[in-house]
Amino acid sequence: MAKKKSKNRKRNGGLKIPIAVVAGFVPGVARSYEHWQSGWSAGTREMGRIYLGYDWWNGTFNWKWMLFGMMPIVLGTVVHKIVGGKLGVNRAIAGAGIPVIRL
Repeated sequence: MAKKKSKNRKRNGGLKIPIAVVAGFVPGVARSYEHWQSGWSAGTREMGRIYLGYDWWNGTFNWKWMLFGMMPIVLGTVVHKIVGGKLGVNRAIAGAGIPVIRL
């Protein structure tokens, strides 16, 4: 005999913002904020150095520049996947009914 289809349907609930990944952007933005006050060109240069590791004024690449930009984003993504996904924190947040955020 075939199984009956359940009337209880889980809804996705729309857009979810992964807080750990968004928090990874904060150190890079905070570090480049003072350069933005010097001007648009200096701000974009510093953002490129922090997030890409490349300084297009000099044409040089240095991976140590990315420690303040890309590395926190990668770390936030790892935390989101391991803590939020594997340990079930995101499932607990969804079960509690918190609408927008996920870890």
